[in-house]
Amino acid sequence: MRRKRLALPIAIAAILVVVIVVLVAFRGAIFPASSPAQSGVTATVPGLELKIVQGTTSGGIPWFGPSPVNYSASGDFPAAVASGGTFTVGWTFSNYDDVPHTIFSITVNSPYTFVATNPGLPYNAPSEGRSLHLEITFQVPAVSSDETLGWALAVADAEPS
Repeated sequence: MRRKRLALPIAIAAILVVVIVVLVAFRGAIFPASSPAQSGVTATVPGLELKIVQGTTSGGIPWFGPSPVNYSASGDFPAAVASGGTFTVGWTFSNYDDVPHTIFSITVNSPYTFVATNPGLPYNAPSEGRSLHLEITFQVPAVSSDETLGWALAVADAEPS
């Protein structure tokens, strides 16, 4: 009888220890560690996906490679950005087609705003198949308190030159 009375508190204590260990282990997933100074309000960008509106080569290969490009696995996300601030991602790609193509626009879903690219748009991608790089800058909305926003979805629109 005494063993049964001791078994229940021991089981409860063991469960509590497991719960505490799990919470500590997953703290980074629940509460991102990368946050700026406490003095400012931040908007957390959980991830970014770049969809490329493009054609294919005569061999069926997308001009600039696979689409979409998912940036969440890059280690840069989630990103904590000051309220109303900007963040920039780099897109490295090649033009696999035999003719040049031009990227005319980048659009982004709400609540984000497209700011600029470097180099600027329209961006002419030559047909040499060499590595190209485009920096894309986005702005997060002004938030009144720390807030996690939805995924950013950017669309690059390309046409033959």
